[in-house]
Amino acid sequence: ALFIQLGLGAPFSHNITTREQGKAPAILIYSAATSIGLYAVELARLARTASGEPYRVFATASKKHHQRLIQKGIEAVFDYRSPNWPLDVYIASGGISGAVDCISEDDSVVKISQTFRKSGGTIAVLRHSTWNTEGIKEHVAAIYSAVWSGLDHEIAYNSMSFLL
Repeated sequence: ALFIQLGLGAPFSHNITTREQGKAPAILIYSAATSIGLYAVELARLARTASGEPYRVFATASKKHHQRLIQKGIEAVFDYRSPNWPLDVYIASGGISGAVDCISEDDSVVKISQTFRKSGGTIAVLRHSTWNTEGIKEHVAAIYSAVWSGLDHEIAYNSMSFLL
């Protein structure tokens, strides 16, 4: 999701096109304390822009996980239960350019889209059928991305088959 869908510079050799997103782009990991979220945090902290700069990584999680995520190098962590978290992320980051939604249910995608800069960006959504698209901020694309993308194997998931 981080490298294929968001176009971040991967910390390993690859043939994925990296999208230059300006100086020190801000990335959001929504539900960063989940197993997938923690993995995304580690990879996002290793990723570098084309000029070698680290990405600015922001996250949401319940308050009890904030300190652990800060210790992992997250710039700021926000409580997803707060009604103001999208605005708080936007103010702290100056606008997100890419996000990974590790829960992808109900209005999570819509709320995440409100954290994006005016020029928009991409949200990698990890669950195919449980999220709403109505109300997504203009210029923000929500793209379904299986966690196992890029393995070059056929995968069955939710009664669907994917060649990844």
